[in-house]
Amino acid sequence: MNIAFDLQALQSVNNIGGIGNYNLDFLRTLFVNYKDNKYILIFNSNSSTQFIEKIDKSRNSHMFGVPYLPGNDMNDRNIWVNYLYLRSISSDIFHILSPFEDQKNTVIHTNNILGKLVVTIYDFIPYIFKHYYLTSEEKRHRYLERLEIVRSADLIFSISEATRNDAIRLFNIPSKKIINIGIAPSDNYYKYPTSKTHHINKIRQKFSISGNFILTVSNLDHRKNLLSLLKAYTSLPKQLLSQYSLVIVTNSTPKSVRENVDISNYLNSISNHNIIMLYSITDEELCSLYNICDLFVYASLYEGGGLPVIEAMKCGAPVVASNSSSIPELVGRSDNLFSPTNIDEIAETIEKVLSNKNYSNELRNFGIQFANTITWEKVVGRAINGYMALVSN
Repeated sequence: MNIAFDLQALQSVNNIGGIGNYNLDFLRTLFVNYKDNKYILIFNSNSSTQFIEKIDKSRNSHMFGVPYLPGNDMNDRNIWVNYLYLRSISSDIFHILSPFEDQKNTVIHTNNILGKLVVTIYDFIPYIFKHYYLTSEEKRHRYLERLEIVRSADLIFSISEATRNDAIRLFNIPSKKIINIGIAPSDNYYKYPTSKTHHINKIRQKFSISGNFILTVSNLDHRKNLLSLLKAYTSLPKQLLSQYSLVIVTNSTPKSVRENVDISNYLNSISNHNIIMLYSITDEELCSLYNICDLFVYASLYEGGGLPVIEAMKCGAPVVASNSSSIPELVGRSDNLFSPTNIDEIAETIEKVLSNKNYSNELRNFGIQFANTITWEKVVGRAINGYMALVSN
């Protein structure tokens, strides 16, 4: 097969987050395991190309930068230049890795130039929480315009069953058009051998983590539910509070935390508690924290995927998490789930693990085994089956 990819998911602000990492792992695994195909990698020549060095290119992959006339906007003449350029490329499938990218950084999307149209969907967060995200007519129009790309696709890949069900429920997309190919943790995350003791000590020293701690990964987005987790943590019995710090890994900045009225006011009111904020740490450092934490908590209200959950499990952390959206798919059991809107229930679930060493160890062992069954080879294998069925039809 000749498969063309729109790489703009790696050129937008998403390239440093979950969507960018997802697609890098997807492409790397695809190139290594399916070398009989020809891959055409199309990117926007008017946007950042730093991602190119991250792609493990092979002899059967070819890079194409779509030319742009001066200016970023998709005006009529740029659309025409796009059309003429893309028409020269021969492929069976055109796969848009993320259809909801910034409208000003857009290779023309159409399913009559580059073969059958495939798109990957991650979530419908802006639509579900539209009063937070689609706050202007312009934003709403842009989102709905991109949604039409999804509707027009010949095949849709979702990263979870929850996202697949949302597409069917919210937009009446036929279920037969959507395949849940899933999600998987990166190889950057793994259970440390005992020989890593020196490295772990350096991590503790760097981040001033001296004792036991609870770990979470969050930002200030309301759906990440950080305030509820803070309230649950501070409501734990005094004995547990004295024994366990709360370490929050975030891609937010100290300035944005100070400017978030709800979070900053609450943090100021509990200044006597041991809460550690870590900003923009590396994957290696996060892997270390997953390995040495006493508990990983994920209190998000809604996720399309929820990678931190499976990353933490793969590293051997006991995990408790929300019972919402896609998260239960990655946790693999129900006894360690809680309602993210119930602060008491969050606290009780945390306490249940911290107060029972046997239960904690059982969660650790289960998590490692379950996480190791979720692989990129399986994700890409499902995608290949989808491609082949589409082309054969």
